[in-house]
Amino acid sequence: LAVLWTHLCPLRVGGTPLNESLGLLGLALFFSLSGYLLTGQLLKRPTVSSFVARRLLRVVPAAWICLAVVWTFKPESLETALSYLFFYANLPPQRLVPPTDHFWSLCLEVQFYMLAALLLWLRVKAIWWLFPALLLATTALRISQEVTASSITWFRCDDLLAGACLALLMHSRHWAVARDMLARAGMVPLLLVALLACSFLPHPGLNPLGFVRPYVAAAFVASLLAQPGPRLSRLPGRPVFSYIATVSYALYI
Repeated sequence: LAVLWTHLCPLRVGGTPLNESLGLLGLALFFSLSGYLLTGQLLKRPTVSSFVARRLLRVVPAAWICLAVVWTFKPESLETALSYLFFYANLPPQRLVPPTDHFWSLCLEVQFYMLAALLLWLRVKAIWWLFPALLLATTALRISQEVTASSITWFRCDDLLAGACLALLMHSRHWAVARDMLARAGMVPLLLVALLACSFLPHPGLNPLGFVRPYVAAAFVASLLAQPGPRLSRLPGRPVFSYIATVSYALYI
């Protein structure tokens, strides 16, 4: 819903445009949840073929149908079409064009699927050290390049990796300690406020809190999982939000 609002509705507070900030918030949560759920599947050690088939059948048909409809009315070059069909349009030199430029996040998602499939084929135990290492490396790269937000994979995959590391934490012996900390009163709203602060994009300027946005987003998701009682934790389970979640990919496309 945050991503849809970002693309479709202007949001200003005191004359300050906040659409990009809301988009960062929505995508941080989306990628964190995606990385968390995908890694949970990896830890169950499915076969590579079943894993890849389920992921691609979930994503590719709707995406390609959408692209076919759009290109019927707004044809694109062969190079651009191929970059979309094989999900690398977000990589330099970027070929993202309206009205399908929002597909960059889908490209990033599919690229993460392929990394997961490769690790599943090689050695799934590698995710226990590789995902945390990649997360820290991506954060270090963003800091060195002063990148607050980007659609390029190596500047944005830390949101997915933070969710992946959350799944690893929840399957480790350290989760009991972390859960006790996250279940303390006030942690859910506190982390939500922190996530809002990390997602704010000043115009112009650099928000240094943006560098820790993936970690805060993952911690916020973890706090909702650690204490399902508060109203904010129960809200996403209401029927209307459950239905929206069910059709969310189609809405996004």
